[in-house]
Amino acid sequence: MGKVKESLKKYENGYLFADITFLGAIGILFWKKEPMYFVFLLIIYVIVIYMTIFNQGTKVINNYDKDILAKDEDSDVVHTVKSGEYKGHVDGIKVDGKVYKLPDGVRATVTRTGKIRVYSAIGLLFYMAGGGELTKAPNACWDKLFSTQEA
Repeated sequence: MGKVKESLKKYENGYLFADITFLGAIGILFWKKEPMYFVFLLIIYVIVIYMTIFNQGTKVINNYDKDILAKDEDSDVVHTVKSGEYKGHVDGIKVDGKVYKLPDGVRATVTRTGKIRVYSAIGLLFYMAGGGELTKAPNACWDKLFSTQEA
């Protein structure tokens, strides 16, 4: 189990595997109507989600021409993420004066035009459910990200 976990963590293939497993489970549920297959795939899906998404934390990749700001997961520390770099264990980012919440396990990319893209179907569901643009700080830990000016 350790080698599988390390492989999923190192190569981030777990996102693809989780997406395929999820779609397979939905397909079996609606087309085959076989509850045992559905339950089996659902168990595999939950294991992969835990090992891949929740165990790795959130990461943002900056492909934007400008630097962005990123807030650490468990504190109010704000870092500058230069163009072409990435930052892990991020709770939120600031791009062109707009602040975005990134839920746990989401891999987000800031595109060359400054848009936020989440490329995994599962990550996109998490982003839509618990992330997105914030207009005000949800708590005191976010104040620094809202008040810090981008370079």
